[in-house]
Amino acid sequence: VSPVTIAGLVVSLDISIPTRIVRRHPQVVWAYMITESGMPSYRASRQKPLHGYDLFLNQRPRRFAVRPWRAPHEVDLPWAFQTRACCDWNPRAETGAVGLDAHTWMLVEANQLALPPENPAVHIHGSPLEFVGQYAQCRYFLRMGPRKTWGTSLIEASCAGCLVLGDARSVVHSTPLIPRLWVETPAEARDLLVWLEDHPAERAVLWRRQQAKNQELAFARPLRQLVASVERIRNAKARGRI
Repeated sequence: VSPVTIAGLVVSLDISIPTRIVRRHPQVVWAYMITESGMPSYRASRQKPLHGYDLFLNQRPRRFAVRPWRAPHEVDLPWAFQTRACCDWNPRAETGAVGLDAHTWMLVEANQLALPPENPAVHIHGSPLEFVGQYAQCRYFLRMGPRKTWGTSLIEASCAGCLVLGDARSVVHSTPLIPRLWVETPAEARDLLVWLEDHPAERAVLWRRQQAKNQELAFARPLRQLVASVERIRNAKARGRI
C-alpha cells in the first residue's frame, strides 16, 4: 500500500514501510493506521507505536477525546476521515428512501423491520464507490441490529448527505448520532421516520445539527489532534529528545 506524504508526515496503512526505511529518515514524522481493529498489532499499538513509527491513528472518533484514556502517541482519526464536501462530485437524487447496511438489511429479510411505504429500503452494498451512489439515493440511513460494528458507515452516510438514525448500542462509535435520532427497536425506527416525513422543517434542523457534529468529531477535531501531534514530535526531534 502506498503511503500518504504531507509536509514531513508519512501515513502508512498496516505498517507497510519497513523499519529500516523509517530509521533512515528520522526527520520525518511517521504515522500508521491498522485497518482491522481486531488484529493483535492494533491492541499492541494502543500501548506504544510499533516498528519505529511515531504516531498511531486509532480509528476512534470518540464523543469525548479524554474518555477512555488516550496515549500521547494516539490520534483519534477515523477510517472515514472526510467531510460533506468529499461527496459534492456525486449529486444527490434522494427520495424518502432509507439506506441500510448489510446487518440492518438482515432484519428486513427476517421480517423484523418494516419501513413506512414512503420510505423504501435501499441495501447499501458493493464497492465503496457503489456505496456513495447508493447513499445519494437515500434521505436517511438506519443502523440497528444485534451485531455490533465499528460505526464507519454512519460517518460515511452522513458525509454523503443522509440523515443518520440508529441504535447507538449497535456500533462502537456512534459519531454522527444525536439523541433525537436514537432508536432502539424497529417500531421506534418506523415511528421516527413517519414523524420526520411529517415535519420537514424540524428534519432540516436535525440534519444541520448532525452535519455539524459529524464535521467536528470525524474531521475537524482529528485534524487538530494530528497537526498538534506532528508539531510536538517534530519539535522534539529537532531538539534531539526523540
